[in-house]
Amino acid sequence: MNSKNIFSVVKENDVFVLYFTTEFIDSIGCIWAFVPQETKKLTTGKLFANIESSRKLVPLKSPVSGTIVSWNSKFLEYPDKIVSSEFLLRVVQ
Repeated sequence: MNSKNIFSVVKENDVFVLYFTTEFIDSIGCIWAFVPQETKKLTTGKLFANIESSRKLVPLKSPVSGTIVSWNSKFLEYPDKIVSSEFLLRVVQ
């Protein structure tokens, strides 16, 4: 699965906001764990997190390069609450 099927990226001023696509959320089943890498810098195509679900383990590769300015802390604490309508993280280039 490529990052275009996993992420929706919206540009708000100078910030890229990443969301999971509904297609991706529906395809992976119940999410048990969301484990981000310990980094603030993202590089397009490089691993930045993993998701473990009832159906598969998914390595997440960044669709953008830049610096992470915020995570959706709810998703970090409660991965089973991840939905496509709420942002995952915000990135500046």
